[in-house]
Amino acid sequence: MEYADKFVELLFKSDMTVSCAESCTGGMIASELVSYAGISDHFYEGIVTYSNESKHKYLKVKNETLDKYGA
Repeated sequence: MEYADKFVELLFKSDMTVSCAESCTGGMIASELVSYAGISDHFYEGIVTYSNESKHKYLKVKNETLDKYGA
């Protein structure tokens, strides 16, 4: 069983939801999740923030953090 299979199984069993913010993955996590039937009850939203400006604007990552650790 792949990690994604196990993760989705746990989501369904726990009746929890998940959201994700991606950068260098370019939306691959969300793409994997939406390949599962019935995931719309558990996958709330996803966002791809690639630029530092979008990380700051949408995810509220502090500029100081980006400056210190990088994107």
